[in-house]
Amino acid sequence: MALAFLIAGTVLVASSIRESHTKVNILGTWNLNGSSPLDPQAAGPSWALEMPDGSFFDLNISASNTLRVIIGILVQNQDSQENFLTNIAFDQVGTRFTQQVAAGGNTTYQVEMNNEGTFIASVSGNVLAEKAVVTYQTIYPYTSMGTLAILTGLASMIYGLLAKPKKRHRQR
Repeated sequence: MALAFLIAGTVLVASSIRESHTKVNILGTWNLNGSSPLDPQAAGPSWALEMPDGSFFDLNISASNTLRVIIGILVQNQDSQENFLTNIAFDQVGTRFTQQVAAGGNTTYQVEMNNEGTFIASVSGNVLAEKAVVTYQTIYPYTSMGTLAILTGLASMIYGLLAKPKKRHRQR
């Protein structure tokens, strides 16, 4: 019986579970609160950032007039030295943007805003550049029960060895 407790306790102590936890790291923040109003039919501000694999933009933008928000890879023309966007990941028109846009590949992405309306547009909110990081942790959930089983097995073995049965003397 004592040996059974020792074996069961050892198995319980050695049993492990691998857990994963996802954490979001903020790579950068573009705060649009307090930015100057955008003129009608004019290009607005832009923000460029290098995005590693597995990263994304978290948009939280509100505008008083129609805006066009474009997110793409920033490339420079070698002849004219002008910057332009390729591989457009996001191109929408509206007054509220609350999406997550996948990016990555260790390239530089740019977020652009243009006023598509006929009136001046004030913009508020922010754009977060984030990357999800998964960490793994090994836990031993049965450690306390296993330790208790091992101690019980050891105690019963020690008791069994120390408490020898008394020898009976037989009379002939």
